Amino acid sequence: MSKLENNRTPGKYDVLQASKELAGYTLRITSNEKNFPKRYRFSVVGKIQDKALEIVDWLIMANEIYPNTRIELERRTLYQKEARAACRSMLTLMEIAADTFGVNAGTLEHWTGMARDVRNHTTAWIKADLKRFNNLK
Repeated sequence: MSKLENNRTPGKYDVLQASKELAGYTLRITSNEKNFPKRYRFSVVGKIQDKALEIVDWLIMANEIYPNTRIELERRTLYQKEARAACRSMLTLMEIAADTFGVNAGTLEHWTGMARDVRNHTTAWIKADLKRFNNLK
């Protein structure tokens, strides 16, 4: 496995890395004219790309907080929940795009699977944090 930023090795599943992979895949898929005609680049495509990048941003902001107080934990949890909500929003936009543009079923399955994985692992991260930091004041 490759080293991640700040020289830590990835665990079994690194949600930050997965979110970056989702963003990269999203940019590649949405830039392909076979999937999305150019005339929709500034409407549907832009919104999907923005959501993918927003997910990365929220998760990075959450990861930058090592909670030492209950308030810091609440802020970190808020950022994690924002990322999770952005995943759900992105999945909805992907469904709309698939219905509208007929994105290849295999491509759509892989793409939505990536987004669901990020969402599910973000939920697991929230639960683990709440358990790990339950003694904070």
